[in-house]
Order: sequence, then structure tokens, then C-alpha cells
Amino acid sequence: MEPPLFVESLVKPSARLALCTALTLGAAAAFASPLPRRILVIPLDDRPASAQLPAMIAGLAGAEVVMPPRDMLGRFDRNGDPERILAWLRNSVEASRVDAAVVSLDMLVHGGLIGSRAPELGFEAGRRRLMGFWAWRQSLPQVPVYAFSAITRLAPTATLDQAPWRMQVARLVELESQWGPRPTAEQARRLQALRLKIPAQDLVRYRQTRRRNLDLARTMIQILGAGGMTHLAFGQDDAAVHGPHRDEQARLESETARAGLESRTTFLQGIDQVASVLVARAIVQGAGAKITVEPRWADPAGAALTALYESEPVAASLRGQVQAAGAEVGSGPEALQVHVNTPGSTPDHVEFLTRSILADLQAGRQVGLADINLGKAGIPDARLTPRLLRPDLFPRLGAWAGWNTAANTMGTVIPAMIVREAARIGGVDPGKTALETRRLLLHRLITDWHYHAFTRPLAFAMIDGTPAPRESLPAPTLSAVEALVRRDLAPRAQRSFHDLVEGDAAEGLRITALQSLDIRLPWPRAYEVEVDFQLLSERTR
Repeated sequence: MEPPLFVESLVKPSARLALCTALTLGAAAAFASPLPRRILVIPLDDRPASAQLPAMIAGLAGAEVVMPPRDMLGRFDRNGDPERILAWLRNSVEASRVDAAVVSLDMLVHGGLIGSRAPELGFEAGRRRLMGFWAWRQSLPQVPVYAFSAITRLAPTATLDQAPWRMQVARLVELESQWGPRPTAEQARRLQALRLKIPAQDLVRYRQTRRRNLDLARTMIQILGAGGMTHLAFGQDDAAVHGPHRDEQARLESETARAGLESRTTFLQGIDQVASVLVARAIVQGAGAKITVEPRWADPAGAALTALYESEPVAASLRGQVQAAGAEVGSGPEALQVHVNTPGSTPDHVEFLTRSILADLQAGRQVGLADINLGKAGIPDARLTPRLLRPDLFPRLGAWAGWNTAANTMGTVIPAMIVREAARIGGVDPGKTALETRRLLLHRLITDWHYHAFTRPLAFAMIDGTPAPRESLPAPTLSAVEALVRRDLAPRAQRSFHDLVEGDAAEGLRITALQSLDIRLPWPRAYEVEVDFQLLSERTR
């Protein structure tokens, strides 16, 4: 279905001219203005990756993130409430007093990422919600708005009712894309065998959902062209080298090219990290300087590989994250060094990477580490991480991460590094940046390493000893698993603070205490953990 070309008809010519002029002036003035101090974020959902990390990364530059109340954002398969969020945007004084906005259009249309994979919402209803966003955006024409949306992933959501057949759907559409419209007789037999394992109505609804989402994405591009956004990013949710997402992205790229919008549109691998990437873009626009990121690969051949759940080589994925965050890939004495532990790295590669990191730190360079040798379990490399856990090394990093997918990991480290540099250029209190950097480092260590390598296996073992499925825990099981997670993870967090961060001094501050440690499972499952805390410090000069 071709979505109607409706945007231009909704705005009078004089209003379009005024809005586009304001947007142009606002974009031009961004480089001459202070860094944004208040950033509105409409997150993809309420998970830490979607809502907490963008706020922590913004905090590196002393920026405050404003979000809708959490109860509007939903939880797991209970969607957020787009109508309430749109009303909050229209009526909240807090939402109007911001310097920039990062907006998940999937939250405003579907109530979040999970909702975007469901078929119930019709195209017209989704279009009306996009029009609600467009109307709100016109009320703040000088505020830069960085919006994003997901290209639908291969597999439906891992809920109880879809668990028996969801992976068969992913395999079916992947093979359909790989083999094309004229499969061999044997290939056709295999495809039909897969179709028979999937309820026919559910397969139809899956395909309809993808078509609806593609039409809504094309509508988003129309709104971009009419001045409704400063920049639009599409993040590829979990995928593979082959699949319908490849054709969908190609169609959207063609749409942006026809409209002359290539410079204002980005296509990224991954989706959970995109809000953090765009927060960096919002902040770097006020820095007034070009920021360059130099990748340092554990194994250059690994940069040519395509990581699990992604459809482009690692090097292309990294470049996309950097460019979407408002920087560029390059080299030079001022370039930020992002070291990458590539998929399939050998012990020699790990040794080389460790020495390279130490050498760059000793030379006084800004160093981050993205550990994307994650494997299917999404856990940082056990050969590398323990090497980092030294008080003379780990707190000196500008950023570190190793979680879920390669794009998620790189899309955490890169924005953090860029925001730190923008903060330096923009004159942010270096003590504030140093403190928040160590908070983010410790946070990633607790959630990416300690939880996934040690605590999560214990949680899964407990769940597997009950009748409850891993995908959705009933309340009594959830309560018991959450208690186990707290008992095991809290001491690990305290030990890491004591061993690596306590007493650390930088930029006139000494870290003295970890306070208000809070550990919970954000959704009724043990796949991820939510951790929050504050670091206390004292002045040393």
C-alpha cells in the first residue's frame, strides 16, 4: 500500500516557510550556542538500555534528560500509552523547556518496540499519531528534534503464545530472501516444511505487520522532508545477512534519495542503543568542533565479519554509529581511540589489544573499549575482561561496554566517548564529567560483566527448576528470582567499587562512596538487569 502524501497539505505555505526558516536558523546557531542542558527523550521502552543509558550518557556533559512518567512507557508486553505521551508533550511545561529532543516514533505510534511488532494497530491509526507528533513539533520549531524508528526484526517477540513458532518464522523469511522468487525444488520443499510449522493466520499477520511498518516509515520520511525533524535514524532490530529487512531498508533509502534527504537520514545496525547515539548527536551539535573517532581493531579481519543478529560488516556498523552520533571516522593526534575486541579474536589478538590500550592510555589519549566478541550469550570476552580490572587501567578508560549485540555495544561506547569530548570542548566542569564517567564505567561492569557472566546463570538455573518459562515469569517466581539477583549481584557491585573506583582521584575530585544501590529486573524475565546508584566525591583542590 502506498501511504498518502499528506504532510504538505496539512501545513499552510506561510507556516511551512516559517518553520523551515526556524529549523535552518536553529541548526546554524547550534554550533555557536552552549551545549544543551535539558534534552527531552521519548525512549523506545522502559528498559535500562532504552531509558537509563541515554540519561547517563547525557550526564557526561552535565545535561539533564526529561522523560515522560515511567507509567506511560509500559512494561514488556504491556504497551506504553501514545495518547497520554502526546498529551504530556502538548501540556507539560517540563517538556517544552528543552534545548533538544530525541524521540522514539515507535513509542509515539505503537507504545514501544514490542508494540511495533504486533499487528493490531492499523496504518491510519498510526498515521494519526504521527500527525500528533508533527503538531507538537510545530509548537517548538527552534528545538532540534532527532527521531528514530526500528526496521522490524526477523523473529516475533519471545512471548509465551509465539514461542512455539517464532524462530520458524525468522528462518522462513530469511531463506525466502536468500533463495529469491525462484527456489529450487529442494529449497521449495524446505520452505513449505517451515510454513507448515507456523499457524497460517499468524504468518499472514506477521507479513501484514512488516508492510504496515514500512508504510509508516515512509510516512516518517515525508514528515522529515516537511521539516518535522532535524534528523531521522532507522535502527535495524535483530536481523541476519538475509531477510525482508534488506529490501525494506533499500526501499527507504530510495525514498530518502528521491526526496534529497540522505544527509538527514541514517540507517544503523541495532535499535536499543539508538537513543544514546542521538543524544550524543544532540550534544555534539553545540560543541562547535569536529570530532573524529579512530577504530583500533583487535583483528582487522574481524572488522570485515558480520556480527550475530546484524546484516552489515562490523566496520560498516561502527561507521554508521559514529556518523549518527555527529562525528566522523578518521585518525590523527586528536582522534578518540575506540578499541574493538572483534568477533572471533584469538588469544594473540586479545594480548595485542590489551597492550594497545595501555600504550594509548600512557600516551594520554582518550580511550574507549567496545568488547563485541560476545558470542550467542551476549557476554564480554572472559579472556579480556579480567585483564581490565585493575585500578590503574579500568577507571582510566573513557568508556567500556560488552552487551547483547555488537551494535548495542559500539553504540554505547562511541556516544560516551563523543559526549565526553563535546563536554571538554564546551567547557563543562571536568570534575563532573570525570565522576559521571566512572559511574558509567562501573554501571557497565556490573550489568554487562558481573550480571551476565555470573548472576544470570544462577537466575536461569532457578527458573529452570520451576514450571515457569524463561520468557515471562509469574509474580511469585519473579519475586524469588529478583531476590536471588540482588543477593548475588549487590556484593559483586560493592567489591568492584572498592577494588576499582573507591579513592580514585581525577580532575580535582576523589570518589568516596557508592550510595543508593538499587537492583531489579526491569521486565518479568532474567535476560537483563536494572542497576542504579550514585557515586559520592570530595574535592581535592
